[in-house]
Amino acid sequence: MPKNTMDLLLEARLQQLASQRRATSAPPPDLKKEVFRTLDLLDTIGEVGALFTGTLIGTAAEFIDLLEDPTGEGHPSPPPPPTERQAPPTHE
Repeated sequence: MPKNTMDLLLEARLQQLASQRRATSAPPPDLKKEVFRTLDLLDTIGEVGALFTGTLIGTAAEFIDLLEDPTGEGHPSPPPPPTERQAPPTHE
């Protein structure tokens, strides 16, 4: 259905109002800082949640393994801890 004159005038006026609103309305200067602060906080919460979730899943898996094999004979022994490297001797 073709647009009539009234529809075209209304559309033009709404576009004009929208462009005026964009030109005159600037967000408060602290808004950007607050948005980024909130995003950083959410990112940190997500990292902590992922850490605990991964730890919880690993602990649950080890517990289930112990239930299936209480002696631990079916599992290889854990690797030995890494040794500390000694500093090379200095020549004075």
